[in-house]
Amino acid sequence: MLYHLKQVPGSSEIQTIESIARDIEAMGALSAEDVTHVTKSFVRELRKVLLRGDKVKVDGLGIFFLTFYSAGVENEKDCTVKTINRVNIRFRVDNTLRLVNDSTATTRGGENNVAFAIQGATTGGGGGTFAVTGVSVNDAPVSAGSGELIVSAGDTVKIQGAALSAATIKANFATSPTGSYIDRSLSDIGTVSATNTLITIHVTIATALITKLLRGDTGATVYEFEP
Repeated sequence: MLYHLKQVPGSSEIQTIESIARDIEAMGALSAEDVTHVTKSFVRELRKVLLRGDKVKVDGLGIFFLTFYSAGVENEKDCTVKTINRVNIRFRVDNTLRLVNDSTATTRGGENNVAFAIQGATTGGGGGTFAVTGVSVNDAPVSAGSGELIVSAGDTVKIQGAALSAATIKANFATSPTGSYIDRSLSDIGTVSATNTLITIHVTIATALITKLLRGDTGATVYEFEP
């Protein structure tokens, strides 16, 4: 049997352009508004360049480029752009940004070194480390990354995990395909009952299109339905 380390679910947060802009402003270089404007302008230009089929190299960051997948056909005349069924944006990291494990690095404390630590068990309710390990709808498992989860009144959603009472869980969902996706309480979906290892939601809302589950205290994603 092999033992592997993995990141504690919910321990990482998503930083936005706005939050990074505020950090840059605190350094006294530019205003947060200027940083946000420039960054969004860069993203727009990046898209234009990639759509032309060109690559974008950002010194100190890496290279953005497109790849595509085309299904094979037997006849040359059938080999057209219509056979392209997947277009991907790829990223190749710059050598100056490559990160290393600080505990095995030649030079400790380098600016590209990541310091890892083994986390002890944090108790919550019955003890253990907080984690969402699975989701099911009407007892059918729903894999992470399998696509937007759509539930309706009468469905039963179960969230399995450990130390679930250690943190409030919310869901990011809309009530229609054209509605806004908002982080909301699970009770907005239906009647909730919970133990330390299982949260059960008896859906009462007409429809919920759920993209992810997240911690209410940190906003960190703990289960992502979208690929």
